This record gives sequence, C-alpha cells and structure tokens, in this order.
Amino acid sequence: MKYRIFFFFVELYHWLLFFLSPVFASAFITIIIISTGVVSLSAFYISLPVGILVGIFFAERIRRKYGCANYWSTQYGTGAP
Repeated sequence: MKYRIFFFFVELYHWLLFFLSPVFASAFITIIIISTGVVSLSAFYISLPVGILVGIFFAERIRRKYGCANYWSTQYGTGAP
C-alpha cells in the first residue's frame, strides 16, 4: 500500500513537469513580446490560459499513452523502452 502512494507522487511529479513546460514557455514568450512594446499586458492574460490548456492536453496524452514516469525514464535512458 505504501508503495502505491509513493508511485502516485512520482507520477504526479512527472505529470507536473509535463504540464508546466508549455505554461512556462507561453508565459516566457509573452513576457518577451510585452517587453518589446508590441502588445499590451492583455496578451499575457490570453496566452496563459492557452498555455494551461496545452499543458493539460500534453500531460494527459503522455500519461495515457506511456505513463509520465515511464516516458521520462526512456528520455533519460534509465528505464526500459
């Protein structure tokens, strides 16, 4: 039983990594565009929900298809293919 809880948190950690990648990328790109003065701050409020939705879609797709921890282990070369 205690191993199931541990593996749940491992999977949750890797899911959060997949989720946060598009969120941070969209926020970073929007902040760079805003700093150039091309668009206003409202672009940040538009791109952040888009990044969140893409992050959820991306993380759930990988979780269902491979399993998040298994996918990361194959990327790092530490797990079975």
